[in-house]
Order: sequence, then structure tokens, then C-alpha cells
Amino acid sequence: MAVGTRAREKNGEEWRRQVGWLYPARDIHRRFERSPREREGKPLAWWRLVGPETRCPLRWRRDLKTVSVYALSSLTFGLCGLAAFYTFGAPRFDMLLLCAVAVTSWQADVTYLGIDHGWRTLDTVLAVMLVMRYVALALRRLALASWAHGAAFPPFVLSLLCFLRSQRSNNFKTRARLQACWHFALQASLLLLLRAEESFVT
Repeated sequence: MAVGTRAREKNGEEWRRQVGWLYPARDIHRRFERSPREREGKPLAWWRLVGPETRCPLRWRRDLKTVSVYALSSLTFGLCGLAAFYTFGAPRFDMLLLCAVAVTSWQADVTYLGIDHGWRTLDTVLAVMLVMRYVALALRRLALASWAHGAAFPPFVLSLLCFLRSQRSNNFKTRARLQACWHFALQASLLLLLRAEESFVT
């Protein structure tokens, strides 16, 4: 029993060393067959959205390509932020928020795919802030009969459907396709909303 405990502790220390804070070891999915939580067989509740836990198994990293539509869909949040500020005249806060989401999305969905990490918590918190901020804006404008803002809702609904389906994916290719759809549809919704807001303010 003591030997098994020491082995698990040693394995845990090695895992934390390989995971790091900015990026994990490139071959971490070869050094470890499963993450510690996978080895313990702890399932993730369907309602658990905020937290460091991931629904992706570590083995999915074998299929991950950093140059792909899936990875690009995270970085394009930054482009949306630049467009928001320089094209649509949005507040600087919106640009900074979208650029921050690009960083946390890349770290959570690409850099730390299949690995429980604090980047995932931060990404979820910022994503919730982003969605709540723009949904509240759209609802306020619709209450003032600004129907142009309503054009942002169809892609927003599509993005949510893709997100929910992605959480139930059982393979990386499906997950990557649905995550890219969730990101791109949300970004399209934000750009439509910002364009309507520009016209509304001016």
C-alpha cells in the first residue's frame, strides 16, 4: 500500500512538472497514457462548465494540429477585437476582452488540450463575460426596437448549439469541428452586433 502511494505521488509530481504553466511538454501524451483524473476514473458532471477540468482525454493530443481551422478559430477572436475597435468604434475594453479571449481560448483548447489546467477556468470565465456582455447589449437595443441587432441572434443560437454538442463529442475530429463552428458562429454574431451598434450610435 505504501509503495503504491509513493508511486502515485511520484507520478503526480512528474505530471505537474511536465504540465507547466505556459505550455506542457510536447510529448506529454506519449509519456503518459492518461491524465491523473482519467486514471482515477472520475467522471465530469454534465453541468460542470467552470473549472480546470477538461472533457477531452489526453490521447486526443495525438490528432491535434496547431496549424488547423480548429486552432485558428481561437486566434480569430483577437481579429474580432481589432475590428471591434478600429472598424466599429467599440470601446477599448471590448477589444481587450476579445484579445484576451483569443489567448485563453488558444491556451485552453490547443496548448492544454486534454489536460486539466487553470487556463480552462480563465477561458470559461472570460467567455461567459463576453457572452453576457453582448447578449445584454442586444436585448437592450431590441427593447428600443433596433431590429438590426436581432440579426446577431441566429448565429449566436447556432454557436450555442455547436458548443453543447461539442461537450458530448467522443472523438477529436468531431470535437474540433464543433468547437470551430462554435467559435466562428459566435464571432460572426459579435461582428453583426457591433455593426448594428455602430449604426445605432451614429
